[in-house]
Amino acid sequence: MAGSGSSGDLPLFLIDAFAAAPFAGNPAAVVLELRDGLLDDSTRQRIAAEMNQSETAFVSVPTAGVDENGGGDPLARFRAGGAFGLRWFTPTTEVPLCGHATLAAAHVLFSELGNASEAIHFDTLSGRLTVRRQQPAAAAAAGGGGSPAGAGGRALLRLDFPSLPPSLAALPPGLRPEAGGDGGLEALIRVATGGLGAEAVAYSPPVKYLLLLLPKGTPRAALEALAPDPSALAAAAPGGGALVSGVIVAAEGGGAGLDFVSRFFAPWMGINEDPVTGSAHCVLAPFFAERLGKTDMAAFQCSPRGGAVWVRLETAAAGAPRVCVSGGAVTTVRGGLALPAGSGSAAGAAS
Repeated sequence: MAGSGSSGDLPLFLIDAFAAAPFAGNPAAVVLELRDGLLDDSTRQRIAAEMNQSETAFVSVPTAGVDENGGGDPLARFRAGGAFGLRWFTPTTEVPLCGHATLAAAHVLFSELGNASEAIHFDTLSGRLTVRRQQPAAAAAAGGGGSPAGAGGRALLRLDFPSLPPSLAALPPGLRPEAGGDGGLEALIRVATGGLGAEAVAYSPPVKYLLLLLPKGTPRAALEALAPDPSALAAAAPGGGALVSGVIVAAEGGGAGLDFVSRFFAPWMGINEDPVTGSAHCVLAPFFAERLGKTDMAAFQCSPRGGAVWVRLETAAAGAPRVCVSGGAVTTVRGGLALPAGSGSAAGAAS
């Protein structure tokens, strides 16, 4: 069966998300849980540590067992269903939201397993997330006509995520300027920006992301040259990951029709730098929508691997605003995850 090395293995894939070709974008491992109760959280965490990717996505079917019409095919529900469970683990912890691993999971279902659903819905710690197919031309239009490198003419996937608007007022007490000291906001800004400073500072409580906007006119090359020391960055935040889980450093423009560029550092989650971060764009989209006066934007996360992202801030008369994040994905590894006897049980986790 696709993605499995033997009948006893769990299907495992390695996907480059927000990429048009291998070895770009952000890699994520995707594990398909073939039945309920097979994995406990301890085992999921151990698998994520073994994969050693920034995130590993675990996809589950809503009910136990194989589809009655699947003819014994353990992947039948993944091929035919439209709703799935989804959880994300870094090598050290579970996280409430991960954009690139969501895109990777949808890519596996759509492209590797041939799921023909118009949209796939994932039930997650951040609520229900929806992923739809989208053609590159539509994404370019959504980006205000910009066409940053990264689509390569491939069909894209559009993720429907919650909007996570940041603000200066939302800064927790330990990060407010009046806190002072090396553990306060100034230390974080100094380490994260390499002394460039920040024109604007904002914070998104749901994900504990700190957004630092570089001074106007800062060239993209200066953002790309940043190399914050992970240990110094982690030590600069008071309370460790209790207050900050990640720092977004961003700049307006960036050339080639881009509205903004960014990088994302998260040593508190065991991620020195995330190559391309979907959840960060749930923070960036409302921030730049207000700043630039537009809702459709083209962006690029300029880590060493890099990745193109198109975002749209959608508001409705009823309901909370949403952020649509679009990007491509490429499969680099197909295989099977061999579990030792007892894995998923309390005994297996303790062995």
